[in-house]
Amino acid sequence: MNRARWKLLTKPLVLFCSAFLGFWGCSNSIESAPSSGSGSGSGGGAGVGGSGSGAAALAMTFVLDEGIRVDHASNAWASVAEDGDGSQQVYLWFQDREGAAVGPAEHRVVVSSDGLVFDRASAITYNAPYNGVDDAIRLNDPRHKRMPEEENDGPVWRKFDATPDGVKTSFSTDGINFTAADGIAYGYHNEGRGYENDRDKIGYNDVHPTPDGRVVFTYIADMQADGYNNVRMAISTDNGKSFVWEKANVLDDAKLVDAGGHPACAYVDPKPTVLPDGRIWYFLMTQDCAPPSPSQGLSTGYIHSFQSDDGVAFTHDEGVRLQPSDFEWETFGFVVYSLNDPTVVRLLDGRYRMFVTARICESQEPADCEIDGPGNNHEVLVSATATP
Repeated sequence: MNRARWKLLTKPLVLFCSAFLGFWGCSNSIESAPSSGSGSGSGGGAGVGGSGSGAAALAMTFVLDEGIRVDHASNAWASVAEDGDGSQQVYLWFQDREGAAVGPAEHRVVVSSDGLVFDRASAITYNAPYNGVDDAIRLNDPRHKRMPEEENDGPVWRKFDATPDGVKTSFSTDGINFTAADGIAYGYHNEGRGYENDRDKIGYNDVHPTPDGRVVFTYIADMQADGYNNVRMAISTDNGKSFVWEKANVLDDAKLVDAGGHPACAYVDPKPTVLPDGRIWYFLMTQDCAPPSPSQGLSTGYIHSFQSDDGVAFTHDEGVRLQPSDFEWETFGFVVYSLNDPTVVRLLDGRYRMFVTARICESQEPADCEIDGPGNNHEVLVSATATP
């Protein structure tokens, strides 16, 4: 979700992974260790680091990769697969902004061997019912979540869909073909204090496991003009079939307000990365402290990370992972006015790559950078890479 519109509005298949392949995301794990503090990287762009407190801190520096991964694109999700011959395939899904600058857009997917060079012209349309889409692509869709426990002596995957009635699920025994489950897996939590009340609207959502085998559903709610728009949590003890509300204000941001005293600056749209030892890393953004204003040279959008030992309580890693000012004109040839919706995968060589949406302008003159201005203001996918 990218609230400022500016805001427009895995199961990774790695053949050598364990039986937890997919939901446990062994192809997009982030190793961690005690931090040595903020750092700067070498190579294709600015280095962006951070230090942590409390639990072990994120120990890697994400270094910006030069150039654009996909032009006129936003809201990526990704996975990494190993072919039978051992070669790497990086799948990158996105919303196509070439024909829809704002509002709903077609979903497409592109594939690359190195995760840097993607041929946009070869992008495949990826909308339900996915007619003509190769099974390998559907199998690697990271939104297909493999559950921690087998059912009927075999693995089971689930997809989760927020509807006006609540969250519904579909299930699969092959990770490709899904059947809608009966009933509602999770209803709205329309009670409690302001930041606890969903007010009949669930936005971005995702699921991750806990080390003890539960399934956690995190979601954005209270998506109103005066709403908190922050992360809430529900937990399943029946392998993702149903969920019970656990808590609100998961990331302790209900206290954050804008200059007018209204809820703002929430950490939103967390995408979980699961470590081999079961710990969880969230990569997410803050974006609505103030809207971007290219005509005034004002940018927004900061990429943060949180970590959890038990998958329920999260600690913020000090600093930011990426911010608009990291993109230097001399290197990139554009100005970044907004960053949103990061997703991180683990490449087969052990490095980690973050894909993130950037709203850019190809002019250093703010007056050129309004939408439809001569600065070609539009959204793209960019990336940064970290080496453990």
